[in-house]
Amino acid sequence: MATLIEEPYKTHPTVEHRFFPYSQNGGTVVAVSGEDFAVIGCDTRLSEGYSILSRDVTKVRKMTSKTLLGCVGFHGDVLTLTKTLEARMKQYKHTHGKDMSCEALARCCPQISTTVASSPTGYTIS
Repeated sequence: MATLIEEPYKTHPTVEHRFFPYSQNGGTVVAVSGEDFAVIGCDTRLSEGYSILSRDVTKVRKMTSKTLLGCVGFHGDVLTLTKTLEARMKQYKHTHGKDMSCEALARCCPQISTTVASSPTGYTIS
């Protein structure tokens, strides 16, 4: 015969469901450099979780004739970063009358990331 044990009323913890539009779209970028060369490579798969959204998205972008930029993470942030960098490069060319060097572009990236990181969402790229 089973005995019924009465337990005090238990409350379940409240679970909040929030909409979060950002996802880590994954990806890999690798680079190797030497004294007189540099090689950069990436995958072309854009995914979310276990779903493959595209198999033809490059993660390396040509910024100048001598500069390539490799970015992975949330694809929307990658696009925003590259558009922001392109705008800064245009401003630089109008101000200085020449294309931005690789070193100047490298100094520009942390400035943009720091500015956006202070926003509520910030960039989610690597």
